[in-house]
Amino acid sequence: MLDLPNDRPLSDPELALALSQAILDNRLNPGSNQPFQPSIPTLFAWLGLPNWCDRAWRQRFYEANREPDLEFRLAEYCWRLVGLGFLVPQLAGDWGSFHLTERGRAFFQGFDPSVLTQGGLDARLADIGFSPTDLPRQYARLAQECFLAGHYEASTVMLGVATEALIFDLADALAAVQSSFAPTLRTRPGRPTAAQTLSWLTEAIESHRPELQAAARAKSVPLDWIEELRSVLSGTGQAIRLTRNDVGHPTGVSISQENALQLFVLFPRLAEACAGAVAALA
Repeated sequence: MLDLPNDRPLSDPELALALSQAILDNRLNPGSNQPFQPSIPTLFAWLGLPNWCDRAWRQRFYEANREPDLEFRLAEYCWRLVGLGFLVPQLAGDWGSFHLTERGRAFFQGFDPSVLTQGGLDARLADIGFSPTDLPRQYARLAQECFLAGHYEASTVMLGVATEALIFDLADALAAVQSSFAPTLRTRPGRPTAAQTLSWLTEAIESHRPELQAAARAKSVPLDWIEELRSVLSGTGQAIRLTRNDVGHPTGVSISQENALQLFVLFPRLAEACAGAVAALA
């Protein structure tokens, strides 16, 4: 069960996560198709949080979260989800009420609040370990700002640059220790393109995996980073990079909101896998 704080203002990701859980699992009226009205009492009633029945806890919560401000943020987020096709609005109350779509249900079931909350992706990358000056984090922050402003082509280009920065950082880390981790891997091409670098990394992870695993064991380095990288590098990395190329040049290709969103959902896992690999190779 979700545990919300009452000693500080709710962050945007916390509010988004609370909304997703409330709409997916309405504990006040289980199994009903009742639309959600963005009010704080309704949110907590649908969540079924026992703390809400404690008057002292509730008072502290309202001291940390001014009700009008929090309800405005909740309503603003609901309307953002309308724009994505996840909720359908209905005229009711001060802010409207909202029905969950099947597309919205599928999204909420694997919900990552960092994708749709202002600054959420930047905070997620900070948690992974990226500093504010690291290029993947800088470009990812710009990418999300573009996405939330509705500039989907620009957001995809920025996310592609963030992905290429991840790829180059990882390649630099592997090249620095190649002699001990993957001695039979061909030398990294000089002045490589992003495509060549990704191909070289994919070759290392796929064709030289036994070498990498043996070296990791010998150095008492965990092995999980290898499989994590295998699961995302060629698929996710290539998808974001190629989409970036398509929309970053005058090819006539455009990108929909839904396609851009899918790339943003994929990116944090790629970033985490690359960061884990760089740390293991260090």
